[in-house]
Amino acid sequence: MRIPVILAAVLVVALAGVLPASADRNMAPVAVKVLATPTPEDCISYNPAGLAIVSRGPSGWQLTDGPRNIHWFQTQGEALRGLAVVRRHTQHCFIGRNNTMSGRQLYTMDYWK
Repeated sequence: MRIPVILAAVLVVALAGVLPASADRNMAPVAVKVLATPTPEDCISYNPAGLAIVSRGPSGWQLTDGPRNIHWFQTQGEALRGLAVVRRHTQHCFIGRNNTMSGRQLYTMDYWK
């Protein structure tokens, strides 16, 4: 079974984060068994021209495309930088968004395309 490139990259990053800084980086490779079948790509399309940031007071700044919340930011500066990035794309995608594990946010990744 072929692992999608992005999933393989996530596995490499996850495994690299497990090793302490003092670990021997010349260790033999570790076999990784994929237990679940990869799910289809999970993306939400949006119109970059309709994006806006809205102040929500002490809750922070919300990036929206009108009816949907796309992302929350703590400061206006972060929201403006996020808006500049998100405007270069048309889809917000997720890996693991529908997982049912406890603390599921820890096992979810998002990206833009």
